[in-house]
Amino acid sequence: MFAHILRFEMNYHARQPLVYVVSAVLFLLSFLATVSDNVSVGGTITNVNINSPFNVVVVLSSISFLSALIAGVAYASSPILRDFDQNVAELFFTTRVSKFDYLVGRFCGVIVFCLIVYFAAALGVFLGELMPWLDPERLGPMRLDAYWFATWAIAIPNTLMIATLAFLIATLTRSLMASYVVILIVVAISSVITSLVDPEDIALFSLLDPFGQVALSDITRYWTPFEMNELVVPMEGNLLYNRLIVGVLAVLFIALAYRYFPFSLDFVSTRSSWLKRLRCSGKKKPELAAPTAGTSMTAASTQFDFHAQLVQFASLFRIEFHNIIIGKAFLMAALLGMFQVGALALFGLTGMFGTEIYPTTSAMLLIINSAYSISLLVVLVFYSSELLVRDRNVGVSEMLDSMPYPNWVIIGAKQAGLMLVIMVMLLVAIFMAVLIQVSKGYYDFDFLQYFFGLFSFFQFPIWFTCVLAVFTQVITGNRYIGMFVVVMYFAAVLFLPQQGFNHYLYLFTTPQIPYSVFTGFGPNLSAFVWYSIYWTLFCALLLIVTHLVWQRGSELKGRFKWKNIKPRFTRGVAIAAAVCLVAFTVTGRFIYYNTNVLNVKRSILDIEEGFADYEKAYKQYEDREFPDLVGMYAEVDIFPAEREAHIEGSYTVQNNYQSSIPELHFTVTPNLTIDKLEVPNSELTHADEELGYYIYELNQPMQPGESFDVDFTIDWLTPGFVNNGPNTRLLSSGTFFNNFEAFPLPGYNKRVELLDNNRRRRYDLPPAERAANIDDETQWDTGLATRMRASYEAIVSTSSDQIAVTPGYLEREWEENGRRYFHYKMDQPIWPFVAFLSADYEMKSDKWNDVDLEVYYKHEVNVDRMLEASKRSLDYFSTNFSPYQYRQYRIFEFPRQRGIFAQSFPNTIPFSEAIGFVADIRDPEAIDYVFYVTAHELAHQWWAHQVIGANVQGGAVLTETLSQYSALMVMEKEYGAAHMQRFLKYELDNYLNSRGAEMLQELPLMLVEDQGYIHYRKGSLVLYALKDYLGEDTVNRILREFIDEWGFKGPPYPTTRHLLAKIRENTPAEYQSLITDLFEKIVLFDLRAEDSHYAELPDGRFEVTINTSARKFEADGQGEETQVNMDALIDIAVLGEEDEETKVPEIIHIEKQRVDSENQTFTFIVDSRPISVGIDPLNKLIDRNPDDNTTSIEELN
Repeated sequence: MFAHILRFEMNYHARQPLVYVVSAVLFLLSFLATVSDNVSVGGTITNVNINSPFNVVVVLSSISFLSALIAGVAYASSPILRDFDQNVAELFFTTRVSKFDYLVGRFCGVIVFCLIVYFAAALGVFLGELMPWLDPERLGPMRLDAYWFATWAIAIPNTLMIATLAFLIATLTRSLMASYVVILIVVAISSVITSLVDPEDIALFSLLDPFGQVALSDITRYWTPFEMNELVVPMEGNLLYNRLIVGVLAVLFIALAYRYFPFSLDFVSTRSSWLKRLRCSGKKKPELAAPTAGTSMTAASTQFDFHAQLVQFASLFRIEFHNIIIGKAFLMAALLGMFQVGALALFGLTGMFGTEIYPTTSAMLLIINSAYSISLLVVLVFYSSELLVRDRNVGVSEMLDSMPYPNWVIIGAKQAGLMLVIMVMLLVAIFMAVLIQVSKGYYDFDFLQYFFGLFSFFQFPIWFTCVLAVFTQVITGNRYIGMFVVVMYFAAVLFLPQQGFNHYLYLFTTPQIPYSVFTGFGPNLSAFVWYSIYWTLFCALLLIVTHLVWQRGSELKGRFKWKNIKPRFTRGVAIAAAVCLVAFTVTGRFIYYNTNVLNVKRSILDIEEGFADYEKAYKQYEDREFPDLVGMYAEVDIFPAEREAHIEGSYTVQNNYQSSIPELHFTVTPNLTIDKLEVPNSELTHADEELGYYIYELNQPMQPGESFDVDFTIDWLTPGFVNNGPNTRLLSSGTFFNNFEAFPLPGYNKRVELLDNNRRRRYDLPPAERAANIDDETQWDTGLATRMRASYEAIVSTSSDQIAVTPGYLEREWEENGRRYFHYKMDQPIWPFVAFLSADYEMKSDKWNDVDLEVYYKHEVNVDRMLEASKRSLDYFSTNFSPYQYRQYRIFEFPRQRGIFAQSFPNTIPFSEAIGFVADIRDPEAIDYVFYVTAHELAHQWWAHQVIGANVQGGAVLTETLSQYSALMVMEKEYGAAHMQRFLKYELDNYLNSRGAEMLQELPLMLVEDQGYIHYRKGSLVLYALKDYLGEDTVNRILREFIDEWGFKGPPYPTTRHLLAKIRENTPAEYQSLITDLFEKIVLFDLRAEDSHYAELPDGRFEVTINTSARKFEADGQGEETQVNMDALIDIAVLGEEDEETKVPEIIHIEKQRVDSENQTFTFIVDSRPISVGIDPLNKLIDRNPDDNTTSIEELN
């Protein structure tokens, strides 16, 4: 019997189109993810082979997540329910079919098709790597072991767990929705766990994630490109435990389903679930009252006018809404959404270094948009089908269809009911968000922002999707196909833009509207309004079509015949359709005129191609000599309301070369309008407006020592609105741009070159070169994009209610013609890289010695901390390095739309509202990154504006790494050395985790090429370790002497070779090899504290014996490691109790010991009872597993 039932179940699913459609979609998705860089599944790495074991496992594990969910919903829930729905369960229960054969046969048939869906996706990856057009440089040997691992270790356990869970719930409840809700709960738990992952608790979440994605990420967290290309993920550690837990759960679920399924006719007589019958057993049914004799009946009046139809609509609307809102499934979905929002808001409101941010309304909206989308989508997709099939399922559809309800009443009631349910869920989310805000002591509620942020600007168009969902259900006539179409719509909205199809005219969605305290919802609000009108009209057309083909009665196919449509296509319907169609067309043409005529509509691929074309055409001019820019003057008029700027300026250029210059080259961003670009005594011989390159040939070559002015007038306009990527530099409040974005740039602009070699090969470009070789002395003459500092003066105007700013000292301020003017001038030459800002700021000021400190802000939170950090930093840097060169230091908040960063211009620091102005640093355990970022940006006034590195490899060390060190020292003075351990651990984690995403090759610190994870993260660790070995005073003296030698100097500029030479001069012989390891090589350690013990001595002290294991490795640019001889001085420490506030253990004793073998033992006598011991306990060295550097210690008896 088992075989017969298995064959029956398999034959049934084989006849269903859904399995083929789902398999085809997943096949196509995995195939495209393999053959195209523009489709990403699981976040594959461009510097890793397409068919590397890592990529295969990542893609298939991500696909297995989707296939398990789809299979669980579409297949695992249906076998038992199908028998009851079709009233054939009694036939099985009255035959000789055993419970085992019935349940297990059904389940095995389901599992076969669940796995078929997955294997279709695996086939897509397999065939994808065989395609002949793939770049051969991105292909390695085929690794079938990776396919095998992804299948048995990830896909099969996930599929079994979801399938058994769905089967269990459907078996016990006989409710399809209950299965959906439970699976949704699992997905929600997984998404919350994934969102909350942090380096400090990833081990715990690796065990809890039901799909194993966190465990898989944890075990490959620090893999390099070499390891990704060569290794298959090992089944060990938390991944092994996670998979065992999932396997046990799958066995438990199927066992429970078998144990509690009521295989008896006693449970078929009623349609209620087994759980409900157990609760209701023994209850008496209420008796119906008999009619009393002589009761008179009043004849009902009939009325079918519009008022009656409105009454009918209201009645049906109440019924539809009530049927959903009282359902346990809806309540579960709503509670689940609340759980997601609450969990992420309570534990996931973190910024940099794990420090929490305040629960502002903006932050809560971001959480709701990310966490609540799945719940809303499930409710929308499921209930759009449930509304249309419920009447048929309960056998009243034909009776209702025969009633005198016009179609619009029925359709409108169902549509309105669905929309009101979504509104209720959004209100529930707002309620939960406000509760979280109150629980965190935050009472600055912005209910208008909540309302518009969710009801208007949700991350997908909720109300349009409601109409689409109902429309697809009506058109397809099949609830599952209709649900599948809606899900595919969401998938298309995600993947089509990656292929260059990103116009909202056909994507059935609207532009994203971010919120900022500066601009409110903007800056592309007008585009959102017009697209909303456009798609509203389209939805009206969909509703009209829905009315025309609405099923009345049991016949489905006849709905599309003209003879059935014609009676419904009345004059009123025809007029409404014509008006909507005309308005839809006119609106679409207006949108197209704005996005494609007034503006240039470019997809990501178009922009990429433009950069490639620019490099192909003008790379040849990169090394052409351009006269030095020695003076810059600008008059910048900012028009916040219009989001436009008018710029008139001049460059004073001087030929400081030994040879004449025959022509001048300029690059101008193509979105700028050039009103004037005048080079005296020259002729414009080349003007490429599309790519923005211009060549002026001088009538007489510019002789050495000669100088003249180049005048220009630029209009930066924002005509109409754009499809996507609105101008975030010019805003109604919070304008922030720099001269590189708005002025003509001298010569060729290397910054737009593509760095991904895979994409470069696609455009026939040579391999990328991020920076010139460190020993190329021809490049030592270039500092910050130019050869020399320049004088600077500017007049900036803005609207009367705003303040306009640029680097310099305010010479004069006045109002004229309703506008405010600010005249700024620097008293010394600066790098010609300046910013312009305008906003309606508030200002708080302070003073350090004779330096004016000012913070211009919209958020007052942490302003005092920024001022305090500025004073501490100025004091430390001026004392240890050199005097501060300016009379003022100003911080300016700017909108989050512009980016999440801070930037250091001369005496002027733009600082994003999304970093320091919302950080909650009240917790003493938190890393005060407000203090750190402020100190880092202030340090650039020394390391960039006093000393600049040559524009070659390693240049970022002299600006960014030394600024990191400077900020760390100020933090250490403020919080103590012990507090730095958590900060350095985050830096170490960030560095190790980022190595795998390297686009070209990892380089030693001294040769870094604009690789943030090296010059920021590794730089912090290296310089802190250097300070620890040489001493803070020694390092500061080295840096002070370096500034004395190179500060404010012109070309040639120093390189890291000059810095290392200075360091080696002051380094004892025993540490010379350390300098090599830190700066000149990629060195990693594997340090472990192993079984250790202590004994109490008669004098009350303690003898501590520490056993260590130590290995040392050198890595190449792809991360291939080679073990080398171990010989280093490393901290060996005895640790005490943790501090209650900081959770940092007390250092009882720490001493540098020479470690020159893999296993060594160290003995110390200490005064306090030890709790733990460690080797390099403060993580100063690069160790891929820093958690085992310390271990608890036991007392010997």
